[in-house]
Amino acid sequence: MTDAKRIRQLPSYLANQIAAGEVIERPASVLKELLENSLDAGSQQIEITIERSGIGLIRVQDNGSGICKEDLKLAIVPHATSKIETLSDLEQVISYGFRGEALASMSAVSRLQLSSSVSGQEFGWCLSQEGREALPKLMPTPKRKGTLVEVRDLFYNTPARRKFLRSDKTEMGYLEEIFKRIALSQPGVAFKYQQGERLQKRLPACRDFDAHTKRVGLLCGQSFVEQAYYVQAESNGLKLNGWLGSAKALRSQADLQYFYVNGRIVRDKVVMHAVRQAYQDICLPGRYPAYVLYFELDPSSVDVNVHPTKHEVRFREARTVHAFLSYAIQEGLKQGNSGALIAAKIEPEKIDFSSFDLGTVSRSVTGLNPQTSDLGTLLCVLNDELMLLSNKEGLAVVDIKAVRSILLRDHLKEAYFQEGVSRRPLLMPVSVVVGKNVAKLDSNTIDWERLGFEMTQVASDVVLLRSVPVMFGSVVDKVQELLFKLLEFNQVEDCIACIVQHVIENQPLSETDKKQLLEDLKNMDYLNPDIGSRRIFKQLDLAELREALLS
Repeated sequence: MTDAKRIRQLPSYLANQIAAGEVIERPASVLKELLENSLDAGSQQIEITIERSGIGLIRVQDNGSGICKEDLKLAIVPHATSKIETLSDLEQVISYGFRGEALASMSAVSRLQLSSSVSGQEFGWCLSQEGREALPKLMPTPKRKGTLVEVRDLFYNTPARRKFLRSDKTEMGYLEEIFKRIALSQPGVAFKYQQGERLQKRLPACRDFDAHTKRVGLLCGQSFVEQAYYVQAESNGLKLNGWLGSAKALRSQADLQYFYVNGRIVRDKVVMHAVRQAYQDICLPGRYPAYVLYFELDPSSVDVNVHPTKHEVRFREARTVHAFLSYAIQEGLKQGNSGALIAAKIEPEKIDFSSFDLGTVSRSVTGLNPQTSDLGTLLCVLNDELMLLSNKEGLAVVDIKAVRSILLRDHLKEAYFQEGVSRRPLLMPVSVVVGKNVAKLDSNTIDWERLGFEMTQVASDVVLLRSVPVMFGSVVDKVQELLFKLLEFNQVEDCIACIVQHVIENQPLSETDKKQLLEDLKNMDYLNPDIGSRRIFKQLDLAELREALLS
């Protein structure tokens, strides 16, 4: 007899719950999918109700095209969709989603009720299902335009999943951020958002510029709008408009950055670099620009299927896109700073975009070919402390730890305030005795999961660590000591500084890392010899070297 475990096919109810976990991570995931479905249905008015941080209830009602009776049962079947029909449809995706697993996943881990009606039907119809193992029930309901989806008792049949949710306040923060992103993306749609019986936001449809500006102010803060410049630019089928935060609106974190491509929010490398390049003259290290920008182009010239969450895209003409965005934003900031009209219109039709320098864009960005740099050629690395480079001016010396600190800090801050730090599960969970600091596990100021740590309290002073940030690599033997330190902090900035120090002290550089560090140094938008109070780069000319050798 062998001790090897046999391979077996999972029961359908278990497979469905696993699949649901990939789509429905938390209540905010449900809200995102439902709102995107409503928008794809052509809704002009959407009402949202949240109870118990989304665990109790997420209700979304719209006035869209609805679902006919014959399709209601099919709507909760995996990979069923009305949004694509052929493979060629993937090349011009204009809808928000098409995976077909959203409603199916919700029905697997909640008590789902889906009511809808279409023109030509005498009644509306309501589909109810409690968990994937139950049979759906279909019954008539009073007719009303559009669709109503109610998701109750989320994860009621997957208690392990519910344990990994954060505090009610944190989960509400995720829900509010999803609402904010969607409401900014569709100014022509009216929204109503409430928690229980309490109305939080009522946003009328924006019919003109003033109404749109008012909505941005309600969602992003009136101070942002008052300190922002409105920009418009158009060239060769590329259009950009929106609000650029001025130097007065710079922030200590990247938490007010909304960039939409054809109505879809993205965090794309080409886009982000173009924005950073445009802001480089006014944005000091450790400060982040604020903006709400809308970019439009032919759907066939952008691929939205390169990332599971569709937050990254691939442009067919990446160089042209980068040059257009960087130029338009730079000109918008210049005109705003010079006292020009806030709604300055930039017409770059005559600009030769091919002449623009993409310089510091990472080589990992598809379709771009960065130019090489004046920094020079790597000669050697001394004890992971200093990097020596040879260039036409002589010898350059780089403080490796300082550069790593800057890059890691910026990466962690941006990741934390956007999609969360990438993490990997530990092969064996680690028990960590944290004493009285266990009370900070549900901190209102720090979201440990977004910081890359997945952990649960298993005793009065013990937590079980299940996942750590990917950047830790294989070195996890000192993570217990790090976690004990992290739980002493009350601010995420302090935690990030502690994590950076931990990585630098415990994660040695491989040969590949050294080469990548040189590329990253070239890619830094602020190649300034002094960052803060720390000197990172020094150029020694040939005369200095000759004098040092002969003295």
